[in-house]
Amino acid sequence: PRCQSPNARAPAPLQRTRSIMETDSAVTDLLETWEDYLLSDVLGVSLSARLAKVKQSQLMASLCEELRAEYAQTGERPKLVSSGLVDRVLVTRLTEFPPNAGVVVYLLRCYENANKAGGTPLRGKNASKEAERQEAFQTAKNSIITYFHLTVTNPGMWRSDASVEGMQAFVMALKNPGASPMPRGFMDHLVRHLLENSELSTFVPMLMDVIAADVDRLVALPGGLATATGLIPIYTALTNLSTQKEICRAMAESPFFVMPDDLTGSKVFSSTLIGKLLMYTIDKESFAARDGLNLVEEYMRTAPGEDLEYPNLVKLGEVLEGQRKQYTQIALAAHGLVRNLLKEPTLRERIFQWMGKVCDLNVEKKKTAVQHGMVRADVSDDLHLFNLLHLLLNMCEPFCNLDTEKGLKLAAKVDLAFFTAETRFSVAKDDRLAVSGENLDRWLDRRNLARIQQFQAREAALGPAAKSADGEGTAKLAAEPRSFGTVSEFLGLASRVCHLCVIPAVSRYNRVDRVIENMKRQKLRLEQLGASGGAFRQLRVQMELTRLSAELEKEVLWRLQMNSVLFDTNFLTALLSLLRLQSYSVMRLAAEEANEPQSTLTRLPLPQPEDGSLFAALPDHIIEDAAEVLAFVAFRLNPNPRTHRG
Repeated sequence: PRCQSPNARAPAPLQRTRSIMETDSAVTDLLETWEDYLLSDVLGVSLSARLAKVKQSQLMASLCEELRAEYAQTGERPKLVSSGLVDRVLVTRLTEFPPNAGVVVYLLRCYENANKAGGTPLRGKNASKEAERQEAFQTAKNSIITYFHLTVTNPGMWRSDASVEGMQAFVMALKNPGASPMPRGFMDHLVRHLLENSELSTFVPMLMDVIAADVDRLVALPGGLATATGLIPIYTALTNLSTQKEICRAMAESPFFVMPDDLTGSKVFSSTLIGKLLMYTIDKESFAARDGLNLVEEYMRTAPGEDLEYPNLVKLGEVLEGQRKQYTQIALAAHGLVRNLLKEPTLRERIFQWMGKVCDLNVEKKKTAVQHGMVRADVSDDLHLFNLLHLLLNMCEPFCNLDTEKGLKLAAKVDLAFFTAETRFSVAKDDRLAVSGENLDRWLDRRNLARIQQFQAREAALGPAAKSADGEGTAKLAAEPRSFGTVSEFLGLASRVCHLCVIPAVSRYNRVDRVIENMKRQKLRLEQLGASGGAFRQLRVQMELTRLSAELEKEVLWRLQMNSVLFDTNFLTALLSLLRLQSYSVMRLAAEEANEPQSTLTRLPLPQPEDGSLFAALPDHIIEDAAEVLAFVAFRLNPNPRTHRG
């Protein structure tokens, strides 16, 4: 053969061998070029034994042989950028070599790899191939999104060793608390894919079902705040989802944010997903010290009138500090979620309606018997209301700082007509700042005749200006429906929730020590009584002791819960800032209605409001709450009464 002319025909066997060599060479060049573009860097697989060893990727020899055979049969060079080729690689990878971490995690990593590899363009002599290379990356991303959608909506589609697959695996990925839980652009790409295929309306309910089941499971578990920290990843998952407007709209139509009609105070939090996310609490197990000592039980064992011993007080301080840190973390995570959800108008309206419903269904909290635990009214748990208040205080933070120019500008947007408009909640049964004979019983002691005569004489002298805020003027104010800005909504709701949870808690806390002391003395008497007497008497005493011990544990636990919440520095700072803003807004309104500069209103009483004025129609708690909280904080932080004169 070496002596033959180059144009001479080779024997048939030799010609066939040359064809195979040309085929092998062409396919190898093609696959290695394509692999440099895509395979090893993005999908983590290889069709070349040499590159598989160099790049430490998964060799798919069977697919490589298929491609060689197809090329040898057709003689057509496969297109370098082909969705069909990417699909074949993915299907082979997921069926023959299932990822240990799970298919969902693998596809998310592939998308992230495509972002990284595509972010470094080719330079120099290879720059001409950059456009084709970028097209290959985009083709791979499209295929990854398609198979991701199929995988999460069809669990069990692939043979996988992962314990969690399908939509649950996607939710777990969304819960990732890292700085970048989802690859850049992944959620946008997924939403576009779902919209193009008209799948968003079915995809989102499936996703919300998994999240809601997670929330229900966590809420039902014991463990207090230790378990409640498991809600933070769920907040993160929903926050990642709520960055997509289309998903937010679909979430708004889901039943998880729609309130049922037959609601009660005790069920209002469990009625919607946003309420369930605020049902974390501090239970008895949350007060276990590092050495296993339960401080609730230890406090119950102390003698009447005595506190915990000093070593146990130190342990209690450590436990309370840890609880407050957890509380702050959960509240901040909830704040990030709600801030995103409120950007969608439908969700915003649903959330505000739910908050208003919480206020209306917990009006019984204002009654003294309920505050002191003597009547079990159908109202929400104290800590659930505190959780909602903590969330609202975080939402109010930008405009509660009156020491900055920005804070003053935002505070100027507060419209106190929100309280009388009854857009979210009703104050019809509340006392008002301007009082008349109609609600005299709630303001003046009927036994103090001189005070009543003084009031009536003053009212007669003022004439029509002293009409009741519950009269025609107020009815006119409340009869005009209107919308309010976010600042007014947040301030009004936070003020009302504060009135329904903080003020009753302050009233009960001021007497809970006496209640606990009386229970301990009663328990001691019963124990002494049961030491003597017959079997029947001892049985009755034992039953009464069991009941009394349960009541005592409930009171002690409540007291320690309030120690954790009411004396949290972050919470108190935010609450006092809110009350300061309330007082500032009332003074500003009084100045506007009196046509006087606000700086002149430094002495009480304020100018008498005119008939039908907004100031006269405001509920009196908007001022009284600030005074009660300030008195409580001042006394508890420094119990020496001499320091509080004046």
